[in-house]
Amino acid sequence: MKLKTESEIAEAKCWLDQRVALNHESYTKEGDAKSRTRTDALEGFWIYKKPHSLTAFLDNLGKGFIPLDRANNTLCELAALYLEHGELPPEPLPKYVAGILRLVLQNNKQRGDLTYRDGEIVCMLLQLEKWGFPLFPNPGGPREGQTYACDMVVDTFKDAGISSMARPTVKGVWKRWKRHPQVRDFRKKK
Repeated sequence: MKLKTESEIAEAKCWLDQRVALNHESYTKEGDAKSRTRTDALEGFWIYKKPHSLTAFLDNLGKGFIPLDRANNTLCELAALYLEHGELPPEPLPKYVAGILRLVLQNNKQRGDLTYRDGEIVCMLLQLEKWGFPLFPNPGGPREGQTYACDMVVDTFKDAGISSMARPTVKGVWKRWKRHPQVRDFRKKK
C-alpha cells in the first residue's frame, strides 16, 4: 500500500482529534452511563409526545432490537413523565416499571459499557481505511514508514487523556465488529 504523505496523515489526525474531543466523555464506562441516561430520557420524552410509538418500541424490545438496559431507562423515564403530568401510564408500563424498580433496589448501581466507544473506533477505522490508511500491520511486523489506522486511533485517544487505549484493544474491537453486516456493507462501497 502506498505510503501516506505528511499532509494526508495530519488531515486524518485532525479529523480523529475533533471526533474524540467531541465525544470524549462517552468513551469511558462512567461517561457512557451519563450520556446514555440523557439519550434514554430523550427517547422516553418522544414516546410520551407520540404515545402510538410505545407499541413499536415494545415490539422492537421483544424482538431484541433494543438492549434491555436501554429499554429499562427509556420506559422508566416514560413512566415518570406520565406521573409528573398526573396521568397513569398505559398498560403494560406500570407492571414493567415496577419490576425494574424492584431490580434497581436490589442492584442499586448503574453501569456503563464500552459499546459506544467500540462503535466509534470502528467508524474511525472505516473512515481511515476509506482514505487509504491500512488498518493494522501485517503479522510479520509493521512496514517501515507506514502509518496505520489503528496507531492513529490509539494516539488520538491517548492525546485526549484516555490512556487505557492500546493497539490490542483496537484490534479486539475490530475483530468483534468486522463481520457486522453494516461494516461489511460499508467496506464493499469503497
